[in-house]
Amino acid sequence: MPIVRIPRWQVNRKILAVLAVLAVLPVAVPAAAVPPGQRDVIVQLFEWNWTSVARECGEVLGPKGYGAVQISPPQEHVVLPGAGYPWWQDYQPVSYKLDSTRRGTRSEFVAMVNSCHAAGVKVYVDAVINHMTGGSSGGVGSAGSSYSHYDYPGTYQTQDFHHCGRNGNDDIVNYGDRYEVQNCELVDLADLATGTDYVRGRIAAYLNDLLAIGVDGFRLDASKHMASEDIAAIKSRLSRPAYLYQEVIYGAGEPVTPDEYVGNGDVLEFRYGKDLAKIFNTERLAYLRTFASPLASDRAVVFTDNHDTQRGSGVLTFRDNGRYAMANAFMLAWTYGTPKLMSSYEYSSNDQGPPSTSGGQTVDTTCFTNRWRCEHQWRV
Repeated sequence: MPIVRIPRWQVNRKILAVLAVLAVLPVAVPAAAVPPGQRDVIVQLFEWNWTSVARECGEVLGPKGYGAVQISPPQEHVVLPGAGYPWWQDYQPVSYKLDSTRRGTRSEFVAMVNSCHAAGVKVYVDAVINHMTGGSSGGVGSAGSSYSHYDYPGTYQTQDFHHCGRNGNDDIVNYGDRYEVQNCELVDLADLATGTDYVRGRIAAYLNDLLAIGVDGFRLDASKHMASEDIAAIKSRLSRPAYLYQEVIYGAGEPVTPDEYVGNGDVLEFRYGKDLAKIFNTERLAYLRTFASPLASDRAVVFTDNHDTQRGSGVLTFRDNGRYAMANAFMLAWTYGTPKLMSSYEYSSNDQGPPSTSGGQTVDTTCFTNRWRCEHQWRV
């Protein structure tokens, strides 16, 4: 079982009570010696470069019993020095080239996949396939490709995007309208027409390139903004089976629900982290005995926080120290869902990128220094 470390001075009555609850809960724990296909704990090494991921697989993840690592988007992305190289520039694809990103080169990526496999750790890619760049962007991407909002030479042109004709700027405003959620633009990001044969084929070609390298699965970013049948059509074009888990953030009363996507694979259960935080913050620890979320356990990927929710509110993060460590310990011990741990960095603003050079290249990770928090190495 991956071990969560917490500073001794954070142990208090509530934490001791949690430990008492954990002691009598049924436990599903991965052992370090179990083959990777039977270990289900994922760690998200958010914004780590490829060299650091490779080293962590060999030195920590494999030996400590992690089943898989989720890496940040590997495709060519926008470069935004004027915004201080924010983390979210990586979620604005310019092309599907792997040649040069802030985290490294294609050859370094291939070496990372091989190193993780040698350590018995699977590699899951955060795949951004719903959209391309924002309307204010334009210029040259991280691998040298020229682009504008609706023109990506050799990849996509205007006809390959949705133009929903809503709200004066094509942006999503009404999340109670299914058409708008899945055909308009998420915060001005050029929305791919994933219902068309060409776009489906182009996305599948990108994913198949990653599968050919040896990648084991994909976190599908912004799945809520693609019809589930579009994802199914893309999945049908994959060259071999791959593990899929889809980002579907549910809001009460919204027409697009997580259950629509379980036919394609697993779904990230965003309600889990908020409900868990309520118990650790204000409610009775006894509620942990029956804790679960609406999604079926065998279809839910659960987490206390991720790169989006830790920048919002209502969830526990590394800043909550002891409560956060105990929530992660509970998640790893409890039998509901596939657990995913966050490993991140300190930030002074929500947009701030990872520790980097002056030119925006992510530096090697040294845990517990230079803003790297490495929550997956904390201990209880």
